[in-house]
This record gives sequence, C-alpha cells and structure tokens, in this order.
Amino acid sequence: AMALEYGDIRPQSTFDASEPLKIGKKTITDFRGQARMLSVAEVLMHSSNIATAQIALRSGYEKQKAFLETFRFNERLSLKLPERAAPSFPREKKWANITSANVGFGYGLSVTPMHVIAGVAALVNGGLFHMPTFIRGGNDGTVEYQVLAEKNSNVVRHMMWAVLNWNAKEDSIERQYAVGGKTGSANLLKDGRYIEGALRTTFVAAFPMTAPQYAVLVMLENPKKIKETFMMNAAGWNAKPTGLQLISQIAPYLGVATVGSWSKSAYIEHAIERSKN
Repeated sequence: AMALEYGDIRPQSTFDASEPLKIGKKTITDFRGQARMLSVAEVLMHSSNIATAQIALRSGYEKQKAFLETFRFNERLSLKLPERAAPSFPREKKWANITSANVGFGYGLSVTPMHVIAGVAALVNGGLFHMPTFIRGGNDGTVEYQVLAEKNSNVVRHMMWAVLNWNAKEDSIERQYAVGGKTGSANLLKDGRYIEGALRTTFVAAFPMTAPQYAVLVMLENPKKIKETFMMNAAGWNAKPTGLQLISQIAPYLGVATVGSWSKSAYIEHAIERSKN
C-alpha cells in the first residue's frame, strides 16, 4: 500500500523472488514462496519476504516511516482504556535498509491488535483512517483523515481478496462473503532470543470486500503442531481457519448477505491464472 501510494510501484509491477536477497550480512529467504518473477498481487498471495523486502527498499525507509506514522503505529491510540500499550517502533537512527526490509514483512516493529484492525480498516474502506472507539455512534473526538487514495484502497481490497480466494472453493466462507485478508507467522521471543519452533500466528481479515463493513483479527500464542493441522503450526493452519469460522458464525447475525459474482481487475485475474499453473 505504501509503495502504491507513493507511486513507487504499480499493480502490474513485478519482482524477482527466484533467489535469496542479501542486505549487508543478512540474507532474506522465503519459507514456501514462488521462486520466480512475481506481480504485486502474487507477492501477497504467496507471502514472499524476498519480494516484499524489495518493495520496501524501493520506497526507502523515510517514506516507510512516514507512512506508518500516518496509521499511528508510532504512538498509543487514544482509546478510552487504561491498558493502551505503546508500540515498539524503530528509533530514527535505527532505520536502515535491513530495518526497512524486516518491517516490510512484519519484523522489527510491534503494534497492538487495535492498531492492526484500525490500519486494515483504513486500507480497505477507501483509505480513511478512523481512530477506534468503543462508543457506538458516539462523537468522542474521533480522528478521521485520509491515509490512502481511494484508487489505491481499491487495489488493496482486490489483492487482499485474491490472497484468500485465489485457490478457494466456490462454497467456501471466503468466497461466500468476499473475505479478504492476510496471515502472519512470527517467531516468539524469550530473553531476546527466538524460541525454536514457537510462533505467534495472526489472521486479519475484512468483509465483504465488495463494500467492506467489518474487520476481524485472530491471534494465537504458540499454537501446537497437531495431526488435525498435518503437524503444521503456521497461521494458515490455525489462525486463518479460526478466523473464517468466526466470520461464518457472525456474518448472518450482522446481516451481511452472501456475495455473488464480483468483477476483478485484469492484474488479479492474471495473478490467479499464473498461480494455478
């Protein structure tokens, strides 16, 4: 979204994920990526750290830092709760190429779940950031401002839809309610060191992407590898199905109708076609 907003990439831009990316002493690899040229949609669909890092580096850390700050990722949100946590945001002098690359795919930065929900909502609702509130329909000084051009928000919506739907069955929850989202799996830290095999998994989604109304976030702490998940513990095997099951339960109560056909942009159709071949 950042690179789109600053004009550093276009939806049709491609990035080479065929080889690990070296930045100084750090080598960035993909867990199970597609080792080939990837369009921006495919970068998200296949969670390519290599290509995501390239996108972040193309924009540069100054733009990245400024963009994240528009989403309040550098400060406490003004919620009416005493438990408001402060994000862990890289200090000015700590930003470097490797920092930008790491932040691009989810490391080096820590924010609260409410930051994530507010950010995702802004990305898909037409680009308008709303300061979260627990007061239904109330006006308690809520902040609203544009963080993303509407045209770019539309691109993000289509791409997030593709992430969940490119290989989904027609009767799946994601297809029925046009759910768009993204998974994340991060190594757990203890005493400054990563715990081998331990993850914090996340699934964030919005629906229906034809006209977004609701956002959902599921976060699991150190999920186990069990036979029901084929001895896997990444987010796609636990946080994602949990989130989709929640949506299947709450959507009817919220009065969200199932979605029929939805015309996708040519670059989305192309990305899906390439990924299926």
